[in-house]
Amino acid sequence: DGYLEDFNILSLLVGAIAHDVGHDGLNNAFHAATMSELAITYNSISILENFSAAYLFRILKKEGCDIFKRLPDPELKKLRTRLIDMILDTDAKNHFILMTRFKHGLEM
Repeated sequence: DGYLEDFNILSLLVGAIAHDVGHDGLNNAFHAATMSELAITYNSISILENFSAAYLFRILKKEGCDIFKRLPDPELKKLRTRLIDMILDTDAKNHFILMTRFKHGLEM
């Protein structure tokens, strides 16, 4: 109670749903090695994660799909930043770094 505010719960739920949206069944290493259009677009940095984050916000711009339309601009900007960060953090390349930070945070 109070540990996770509604805003954080919303961020977590949407981020979890969207983190693999639009994936093509290939992985970042394949895209980078083949210099695919996605690799070029996202400069071979968290390629599929960047794609999913962008795809999420393209969906939200469609008529009837903007579930955040009632949020005030400051909250929307905060939510967008949080969702992008959360989705980019699902890149397996960052897993051990994030787990180390998490573990050390729990030990403090």
